[in-house]
Amino acid sequence: MPKGYQLKITIQGSHPTIWRRVIVPEKITFYDLDDIIEAVFGWTHSHLFMFKVGDKRFEGSPYPEEDETTDSAAEPIDLWLYESAKLTYIYDFGDDWHHTILVEKIVDYEYRYPVVVKSKGPMMIEDCGGIWGFYGWIDEAEPFNQEQMNERLSKWHIDEAEIQDDQIRARDYALRERLVEHMKKISLSMQASADDRQLKRPEHLADIYAHYTVDDLRNIVKAFNIDGCAKLKKQELICRLTGELLSEKYFKEMILYSNPDEVQIFEDAMQEETIYTDETLIICSVLLSAYGGFVQLKEMYCVPEDVADAYKKLKTPQFEEEKERIDTLRTYCSSAVYLYGVCTLAQIQQFYEIYGRKPEESEWLHVQAEKLSAFGAPFSICDGYIMDDELAEENMYENVLKAQEDIPRYIPKEEDEFCLYGDLNCQEEDEQTAFFRRDLREKMGVSEPYDHMIFYEIQDEIRLNADMEDIFELLQAYGIRLKNVRHRNGFKSLVEKLRQYIRTWDLNGHMPAELAKMADSES
Repeated sequence: MPKGYQLKITIQGSHPTIWRRVIVPEKITFYDLDDIIEAVFGWTHSHLFMFKVGDKRFEGSPYPEEDETTDSAAEPIDLWLYESAKLTYIYDFGDDWHHTILVEKIVDYEYRYPVVVKSKGPMMIEDCGGIWGFYGWIDEAEPFNQEQMNERLSKWHIDEAEIQDDQIRARDYALRERLVEHMKKISLSMQASADDRQLKRPEHLADIYAHYTVDDLRNIVKAFNIDGCAKLKKQELICRLTGELLSEKYFKEMILYSNPDEVQIFEDAMQEETIYTDETLIICSVLLSAYGGFVQLKEMYCVPEDVADAYKKLKTPQFEEEKERIDTLRTYCSSAVYLYGVCTLAQIQQFYEIYGRKPEESEWLHVQAEKLSAFGAPFSICDGYIMDDELAEENMYENVLKAQEDIPRYIPKEEDEFCLYGDLNCQEEDEQTAFFRRDLREKMGVSEPYDHMIFYEIQDEIRLNADMEDIFELLQAYGIRLKNVRHRNGFKSLVEKLRQYIRTWDLNGHMPAELAKMADSES
């Protein structure tokens, strides 16, 4: 029986995640796989692309017959794919779209065309500035119609790539050996054959905790403020934690006050046996590390069945309504703190009215904001104000309030724009600021993706009113050294130009250029 590969292809950096689950036939090339990916995400074959498989690179051009330097994508995929393999696909080296490709399983598949099994998220937008720019244009993104897409794909016929059976057998043997070595490194039991081992979610949270150290378990105890655990041994800690954490008292609060992005990853993991995700993200999230973990493969995260069952019981319409109210407050507070640094709950209440929402009661706002802050939301509450964590130190917020005294507050006309500041915690690149990254590349030789990173870090330094010496040090951290006074002055002028288009706390969320324009119109 002919075979196929079931792939889950995810747009890196998308929140909520945008992905497609696709079955592709065997014996196709990376060029064919590029055609499939571009079709299901809406790319238009307008840019170069590359697949990364470990340290191998398979590059391709939209015009392969005219570009002989990029024909490595003619390689058959079968020599590189196996169950649980992970690849990266990069499209458009300007906007720099990264896709993670996970080979979920190898299946019997008799057709010579691909099929989309499941999907989430809209079609993508060409030349919009990458993942950051995409969210500024997301309302214009076309919805993904799976039925129509599969009807279109069913008319394809992909010729079989020339590949010998002995090549595939050699590939299978080599990859099996690499997989076994990988499992040894992460201390998995080798009692079962690597070929027979399946990635499957555990039944119980206790099965996850069995892989944790005692220190890991005590950190969870500390995060949830559970008393009476100081003298418990590992198995006793596991019993106590699983009993407490699956109770509504702890579980409901954790879901309600966790970041929506973390809850989305949690829900994605419940829909699948396992999902690929960054281990650092899991470690930094109390929700994800306490209610799931990595059991079989280091990068494959799972949520056990008893946790998934508890979540299904918890997620009533009333619960979802309460979660939405709290998430709205989180976003409003985060956006206000990003733009102004510090504000009152009364001012937060005004945004509900400005954007046509039903105002919340003052007492509810205060209680929920306190809980959100306690659960790790990116703001502190001090002296009746909501503020950036840094401003809470030594009452620094008083200096910001003083600077803002005679400056009107910048209030975005649209709720989406206001919320985007809190959701992304940055100011997106636009036509006014695009010059900065362009000059980094063309005049200073900074390559992708470092021009992105430097742009957002310097933007943040400007927002926090850092001086030029701090910004020069930031450049040095990226290995960029300005050779002489002329180069330093040139870069300083570039930063000063950028400063005119960055919203700052001292200007109550305005850009300097906006205030200058307002002053000119008044005069």
